[in-house]
Amino acid sequence: MQKPNFFIVGAARCGTTSLYHYLDQHDEIYMSKVKEPGYFCGTDDSDKRSNNSVKPSYVYNWESYLDLFEGANDNHKVLGEASADYLYCKEAPNRIKNRLDNPKFLAILRDPVDRAHSHYKLLKNKNATSFSSFKEAIQEDPQYLERGLYYEQISRYISNFPKNSVKVILFDDFVENTEKVVRDVFAFLKVDDEKRVKVDKKYNAHGKPKIEIITDLINENSNLIKTTAKTLLKEKWVSFIRSKIQLWNNIPMKKEEVGEDLERYIRDYFRTDLKKLDNILSIDIDEWY
Repeated sequence: MQKPNFFIVGAARCGTTSLYHYLDQHDEIYMSKVKEPGYFCGTDDSDKRSNNSVKPSYVYNWESYLDLFEGANDNHKVLGEASADYLYCKEAPNRIKNRLDNPKFLAILRDPVDRAHSHYKLLKNKNATSFSSFKEAIQEDPQYLERGLYYEQISRYISNFPKNSVKVILFDDFVENTEKVVRDVFAFLKVDDEKRVKVDKKYNAHGKPKIEIITDLINENSNLIKTTAKTLLKEKWVSFIRSKIQLWNNIPMKKEEVGEDLERYIRDYFRTDLKKLDNILSIDIDEWY
C-alpha cells in the first residue's frame, strides 16, 4: 500500500480547501479523494473525541486510511492529504513521525482575528453553532481563539521534522497572488512548477446558503448524513459529496467588521504568541499585532 508523503496541516479557515483542489489538478500530485480524513488526530475507534469535535470524514483505521491513496500510480511523486485539524491537534506531529518517513508539510496562516471570525461565521451559516454572536462564541468556546495561537502549533512540526520540510505561507499572499503561491508550492514539492492549474474558483468561502433546508440536511451532525454514510455509501465519499453540495448552495458574502473594542481585546490576546512566531518565521506578520 502506498503512503502519503505530504500534508496540508491547516490552519482552519485559511484556504486549505482551495489549495487542496488546486494541487489535485497536477499530474504528479495525488490528493486523497476525501479532504479532512484526520487520521492522525485519532488513530483508532477508542481514541475518538467528543461528538462536537469529530468530523464524519475522519478515518480511524490505518488500512482504511491508506485506501484513500489507492488510486495513485507511478506518475505521482507526491501523495497528499489535507486535514486542517493537524495544526491544532497536539498529537498529530508525533503520530505522523511514528508512521511515515520524511513527509513534507504546508501550513497557511491567516490574521488570527480574521481567522476566528471567519470560523464563527462559517459555523453560524451552517447552523452548526448555537452562539448568537462572535463575542459570545469566543467567550464560551476557547477553540475559536486557541486555533490562532500559531507559535506552538508551528513549533511542534519544526521540532519534529527538518525545518526545510515545513513550508508556511500567508493567507493574504495566497489570495492576492494565488498562481505564484501555487507555483511556489509545486517547487517545494519538487514537481513541475511550470504546470498551469485553474485557480479561479474559491472553495469553502464564507457565504450564506441559497436554500436553508439544504444546509440543515447536509450538516455534519445531520441524521440523514449519518444514515446515508452507514447504508448507501462508503463513509469516505460522504464528505466529498457534501462539499460539492455546499459549493453549489453557497452565496458569497462581504466581510463583516468585528468591532474596534472586541478586535483590540483579541489582538491583545494574540500579541505575545505572534511575536514569538515572528522570530521563527522569515515572513512579515507585524501588522497582525
